Amino acid sequence: MRVLLLTLLCLVGIESYSQLSVSANVSQDFSIDYKFNDKYRVELGFNDGKFEDSTIKATFKAELLKKDDFGGYIGAGFVGTDFDLASIPIGMDFYPFEKKSFSIVLELDNQIGNSNVYVYGNVGIRYRFLK
Repeated sequence: MRVLLLTLLCLVGIESYSQLSVSANVSQDFSIDYKFNDKYRVELGFNDGKFEDSTIKATFKAELLKKDDFGGYIGAGFVGTDFDLASIPIGMDFYPFEKKSFSIVLELDNQIGNSNVYVYGNVGIRYRFLK
C-alpha cells in the first residue's frame, strides 16, 4: 500500500507531455496511468481484495491502433503482491463523447505464472486529465 501511495504522489507532480489517467473496472481494480507520449504509457493498478487477495499490477502499454473514437493497445507487466505473475493485457478504449477525456475500456488480461495461465476479461471506465 505504501508503494502505491508513493507512486501516486510521484506521478501527480510530473509535468511534461504527460497525460494522467485514472480508471476503475468491474473486477474492483483501480489504476492510475501515465502516458509518456502519444504511443507509450505505464500503469499501476490495485485490486482491493473484495473477491480475492489484494494485488498490485504494474504494466507498460503501447498503442497499436488510434482512431478518433477508439484505440487499441497491448502491454506487458507483472501482477501480485510479490509480482509473481507475468501479465499481457490486450485492450481497447472507446470514446463515446466529443471531448476525449472519458473512455470505456474493454481489456483481456492474460496472466502467466505458477505453472498456470489465467485469462481475465474486464470492462471499465477511464478518465484522462487533458491539458
